Amino acid sequence: MAIAVEHEDVEALKFWGIGLEKVTERCVFCRTETRHWHLPSNTPVCECCSGEREADELPVKSRVAC
Repeated sequence: MAIAVEHEDVEALKFWGIGLEKVTERCVFCRTETRHWHLPSNTPVCECCSGEREADELPVKSRVAC
């Protein structure tokens, strides 16, 4: 099954003060610039890789305790 991704919302970009011309992240797999995200893991994944990869292939982000 493919990875479910959502396109980064224009209003969210405005909220964070980021212009629409700026792509903010690169796909975790192929490093292509993207505005698509796997929301549960907060991970950027391009549309191409989202169709070819599985969610269990996403890297696990470790949390550092303060």
